[in-house]
This record gives sequence, C-alpha cells and structure tokens, in this order.
Amino acid sequence: MAAAPAAVPVAAPQRPVQAAQDAAPRPFGLPIVEMIEKAQEGGAKRIKFRLETAEGLPVVLKPAGENASPRNRGFVYVNDGGSFENQTYYGKFDGAGYFHAARACTPEIVALLVAFAENPAQVAAEYGRKTSNCCFCAKTLRDGRSVAAGYGPDCAGKYGLPWGD
Repeated sequence: MAAAPAAVPVAAPQRPVQAAQDAAPRPFGLPIVEMIEKAQEGGAKRIKFRLETAEGLPVVLKPAGENASPRNRGFVYVNDGGSFENQTYYGKFDGAGYFHAARACTPEIVALLVAFAENPAQVAAEYGRKTSNCCFCAKTLRDGRSVAAGYGPDCAGKYGLPWGD
C-alpha cells in the first residue's frame, strides 16, 4: 500500500499575514475606527480612506454603510477600491480595532494599515504627495500647504489631523 501524500496546511498562504498581524500592536486598528467615528459624529457621510502600498497596490478603507445589517455595523472594510462586483477584499476592522484579514491580504497591506493607524497624517501626506490627491476626499491638492500635508484643511478638521503648520 502506497503512503498517503503529506497534508498541505490550508492556512499556509496566510502565514506571512498572520506574522505581520502578530507583530502589530493589538488591536492596532483602534485609531482608524476612532477617526471614522469622529468624522461621523461631525456629520460626515461618505467616508473613504484611499491608500497605496509601496508597490502601488490600492488599499481603500470604508465603514459599513447606514443600511448595513446589524452584525456589520461598526466594521471598516478594506479592499482595493474596485466596483463591488470586481473588488478584491482584504479584510475588515471590527469596532474594537481588531483586523480580520482575508485571503487576498498581504503582509505589505497589513504593514500599511499599521503605519496608517500609528501615524495617519504621515501616511496621508505620502499618498497626497505621490498622487496629488487627498486620501480622504480624493480632491486634487492645489494649495502649497495642502500639498505639503497631503490633505486639505477641511479633511484635517474632519479627521482631527494637523494642517498648515
């Protein structure tokens, strides 16, 4: 009788992501969740954070909509920003800031999310300088102070970030 083939662990592709998550402070996404809650309390309706990995991969964070089912309220979804039918889903943050990675998530995406949670002004500024657009509202940055910050004064106020210093 031939020996059975060795079992391949199902979670093998996710190991690098799990290692990146384990290296991050727990729960590392709480500042992101709090930024969104602050903006919602201020009346913001269409909240979306646009980021990009060093490799140019788009990463978009968006809270569950008002019509979300009760079990999804308070979650922040992370994907590539594509249309609903064609987007790549990377995972979600729960209301406590824990990130639940999906199979398409990579260690680079986790590292970007950790960096954004730790210093949103810096990551937003890098995105703004690279794309000439605000990572929060996607408007073209024209004012020198906005280009330097990577976002404008309205978004700075909405998300509690420094601007024009």
